[in-house]
Amino acid sequence: MKPKNSFQAPNHLNNEESAETETTCPSCGGKARITQTCINVPFFHDILLVTIKCEKCNLRSSDVINMNFGKPVRFTFQVKNLQDLTAKVIKSTSSTIRIPELGASIEPGPASQPFITNVEGVLYRFLDVAKTLKNWSTTPQQAQKCQQAIENIQMAIEGRITFTIILEDPFGNGMIIHQDQEKVMIEELSEEEAKNLKTGPYIVLKPGKRRKYHKTKRYQHNQKAPELANSLHHSNTTLKQQ
Repeated sequence: MKPKNSFQAPNHLNNEESAETETTCPSCGGKARITQTCINVPFFHDILLVTIKCEKCNLRSSDVINMNFGKPVRFTFQVKNLQDLTAKVIKSTSSTIRIPELGASIEPGPASQPFITNVEGVLYRFLDVAKTLKNWSTTPQQAQKCQQAIENIQMAIEGRITFTIILEDPFGNGMIIHQDQEKVMIEELSEEEAKNLKTGPYIVLKPGKRRKYHKTKRYQHNQKAPELANSLHHSNTTLKQQ
């Protein structure tokens, strides 16, 4: 498996330095600029931040690439206290993040952008989605489900519940980093497990075959929230009802 658009850091690029190159915009065919920034992540490896901007059509896309890993991987970390909320979370466009206890997940797709934050930051992203869905609610039952999700996430942010955060990436670009890295379980995914993950803007290349993975439908802001019996969904983020 390999990215649809692969980037290689310039040999002269040092930590926290950026390099810019000109390329063709994949959207409009105009001139675009690619910015590559190499960052050394404490307790881990170098990562490459890649951003493409087009002034003609205003396209802006970014990604996080692990320069040392390339194998499908799963990071599992149990959050037991407020200190654990500071663990670093690096999500690429191909990363899936799940918190089973909250029924919350972020999957690759058009509305799912890469980010570097901590566990608390991930929780606040879920909280923002839950509040948005509550505002979109069309029935009292749906509003009640959203409110329950909000309360559960708030308890997690305040360190009142123990929960597990799982990050899976078929290309090994995402990661979870704790100051005591032994607390983070790292597993290589099987070929079958990796194949079942969504991959966002990436494709899988096989001899004589080129297959695009499906993408999650993106809901526009002027659309009503989907009426789902067991889950609430917005911007490639899902909150399942317990």
